[in-house]
Amino acid sequence: MKVSIVCVILLFIAIVSSKTEKLNKFENCIITQKAIGNWEQDGQIITQYSINIFNNSPKIIKSIIISTDYTFCLRDIDSIWNIKLSPNGELTLPSGTNSIDSYSSHIFYFIVFGIEKVNLTMKSITYS
Repeated sequence: MKVSIVCVILLFIAIVSSKTEKLNKFENCIITQKAIGNWEQDGQIITQYSINIFNNSPKIIKSIIISTDYTFCLRDIDSIWNIKLSPNGELTLPSGTNSIDSYSSHIFYFIVFGIEKVNLTMKSITYS
């Protein structure tokens, strides 16, 4: 009986922990991506995406860093706009866009090789 109670308690802790881990520490900022279209170019599939960063907070976002991975394979250096691409592959707000107002969006675009959805992860956000 004691073993069953311990198992139930451990299961409860595991469930609570897993739900806690799934909570996004940037839950007031939502990134969505939409494939606008794709086509074949030189025997390779190319896909254009629009990315919407939505600030669902009463605070203004002053800066944001979005990390990328191997899925972010730009067609060429000119295939990204309305966002700044750092040499380390991180994305930040472009010059001229100093912030994202509360309950507002910033949209940017890119063209990548392939049709696989690109992995974008919020690394940091600074609110005013």
